[in-house]
Amino acid sequence: MDLAGRASCADRFGGRPGRRALTKKPVIPPASLTDLILGFPSVYILGHAPASQVGLATQLSPTFVIIWIGANDTLGGYVTGNPNLVVPAAAFAQLYPAIVGSIAQTGAKMVLANLPDALTVPALSKGSDLAAQGMPIAKFGMGPDDYATPYSHEHIKLILEGKDSGPLGPGEILHAGDIPTLQAIVNADNQVIAAVGAQFHAPVVDIYSLFNKTHKKGYRLANGTILTFDYLGGIFGLDGVHPTVTGQAILAKAFIKTINAYYGTNLKVPNITKANLSDPEGIPTAGALPLNVPAEMYQEFVSSPSLQQ
Repeated sequence: MDLAGRASCADRFGGRPGRRALTKKPVIPPASLTDLILGFPSVYILGHAPASQVGLATQLSPTFVIIWIGANDTLGGYVTGNPNLVVPAAAFAQLYPAIVGSIAQTGAKMVLANLPDALTVPALSKGSDLAAQGMPIAKFGMGPDDYATPYSHEHIKLILEGKDSGPLGPGEILHAGDIPTLQAIVNADNQVIAAVGAQFHAPVVDIYSLFNKTHKKGYRLANGTILTFDYLGGIFGLDGVHPTVTGQAILAKAFIKTINAYYGTNLKVPNITKANLSDPEGIPTAGALPLNVPAEMYQEFVSSPSLQQ
């Protein structure tokens, strides 16, 4: 598996909330998909003792580890419009050093990555963008700087069909006034990541700046195609959160460049244009909105209160 593929696995599994990575062990018999992922085949077939993600990683006696974790700890607040559904920065400041410190005890070299501002992901639809497409955002109860969350999709369709007069309800709008609170938590978490990277002599991939830059300017391929952070803009997949093959290749390139610069290695960076040409989700489609994506797809990003303590 190439680094882009490994990044995909890490994003889809390693991006779970931090406390679970550190402490969640599979139960017998399995009660969730997470249990199966953590416990098959080692626990359920081979009879090994249950271990957390971090515990499994240390058991492997790794020589090099990529740690990119914490994005989902903040994403839940964005996709629900509820800042209370975010792991507090104080909790993250305790969890993250414990995770990295556990891996560091193996003697492995490491590369860390900071967290993006989830306001950039296309699962959120800005009021001004909806208005530009003729949407009646006043009926939605939205201002131009508010964002429709994924939980608004079914309600928006009812309003557009004349079956509901609006406005959107709780959890369906990320209000502009709540955005600074969420962004402050992301910034605080990134300060923790930078400090822990310095403490353990591990470089930090600046995903935060990469996302912000690409969100504003797009990503130009060698063949002239410009990809964007818009929904179906070629970088994010159908749920508007997880990257496409092209998006994963862009991330892999950022990781490899940081690794090469810090450790003096000569790992080959992926050809983004080549990755895009074989990517069925990599063709940019202008003007698409994520209105047909089921809200249930986003439930994994909502941290339960027990994880915030």
